[in-house]
Amino acid sequence: MDNEIKGDNYQNIVNKQRKIFLRDLSNGLFRILILWTLKNKDLHGYGLMKEIDTFFQPQIEDGLINKSRSNKIYPILKDMEHDGLIKKYDGTHEKKNIKIYKITETGQKVFDHHKTNLQESMKREPWKQFTDYVMS
Repeated sequence: MDNEIKGDNYQNIVNKQRKIFLRDLSNGLFRILILWTLKNKDLHGYGLMKEIDTFFQPQIEDGLINKSRSNKIYPILKDMEHDGLIKKYDGTHEKKNIKIYKITETGQKVFDHHKTNLQESMKREPWKQFTDYVMS
């Protein structure tokens, strides 16, 4: 271990690496989180953003990742709809016309595939060693 890294410099390095890790992790999980959220209930875009922000609340509070933004989520929703993972329908919220998103059968199958794949990956080496170490 490098004994030269101490104090504020060490903390700056740790914070930078945490931000990079969490940014990449949150970007990679975003679509899966949308499917997972819609698996439980249909929601409009703003509702999805709030659910995702709740999921990442500790990291948002620590300033490691930003809150969800419409300019990020709506292009993803459009792409997911184009791929047949979700569909939207007209609804109302507080007397306003809105689009509500619902997971499709294809979206459910894709979610289940990712879930199974992740579970299986965690059982194989070196993933098992890594997760056992991180969780211990």
